[in-house]
Amino acid sequence: MFKKLFKKIPEEDKEIFILVGLLLLLPIILLVINMLLPDTRSSSKKEVKPPEKTVIVKDYKKSGDDGKRPVMQTAPSVKDAIKQGNFSTAYLEIDKNPRRGSATADISPDSRKKTETPKVRKEPTISPSAPIRYLDESTPRDRESDAVYLYFMEISGSFWPRFCIQATAKSDPQATGFKISVDGREHTLNTPALKTEKISKGVTVIYDMPLDKQAYDIVQEMIKGKKTTITLAGRRENITRTVSEDEVKGFPRIIEAFEAVGGRLDYLKTEKPSNSSAKTKDAKKTTKTKDTKKTR
Repeated sequence: MFKKLFKKIPEEDKEIFILVGLLLLLPIILLVINMLLPDTRSSSKKEVKPPEKTVIVKDYKKSGDDGKRPVMQTAPSVKDAIKQGNFSTAYLEIDKNPRRGSATADISPDSRKKTETPKVRKEPTISPSAPIRYLDESTPRDRESDAVYLYFMEISGSFWPRFCIQATAKSDPQATGFKISVDGREHTLNTPALKTEKISKGVTVIYDMPLDKQAYDIVQEMIKGKKTTITLAGRRENITRTVSEDEVKGFPRIIEAFEAVGGRLDYLKTEKPSNSSAKTKDAKKTTKTKDTKKTR
């Protein structure tokens, strides 16, 4: 039937029909080829992310040292240490011995081990501006456990302190905030943003914000206090736990490390005027008012 109809069509029109048919089939053929062949363009454009660099802060442990250990400038030695080899962790030791300086940077033997890689593959170049995290040795490296800690980031040569709380739960408590009680004195944290992540045993609620005046004052209270509890307040449940001694010891270490590398916390250390100074100011005001009355 189709052959008879095709024979009746003039020769000039046949060529047009064939051309139109080929044009209609061409996109379909290209689509099939694209589906069968692997997408090499997307794989070639993918950037290889360098491993995250971390500096672990810990106390300097004396091991047969007679005090003649060379003093190193802290910030340059940390940068030099973390650039050596193909590893992602260096160690910053806080040494309070005045003959050696306030802090020194060193690499532990474990972190010197290089990961084996094929000779053909090039390791990604670490950018000088790549962020570096400074964590205390007591700080967990994941979200699988409860923790409260200070840490700071080095970004393009600047240091940024942060305060973090992570609280685990078996199910989503629909968190609304955190409360910290130090020796019975309760503080409600300003928590504009809380993040919830799934973990192997449930969820973790995370408060991770830049260190502000409120958090700094609470940290100072925890360092001086005897007992601290943290309560995760939620619509479904409240979860309270006691802060460990190791967590509290990590606060001054991170503060010392932050100041050792050149960070400044002066803007958070403003103190309220004492009662004695307030009384002297009031006394001055009263004397001034008496003098003005006499002149009148």
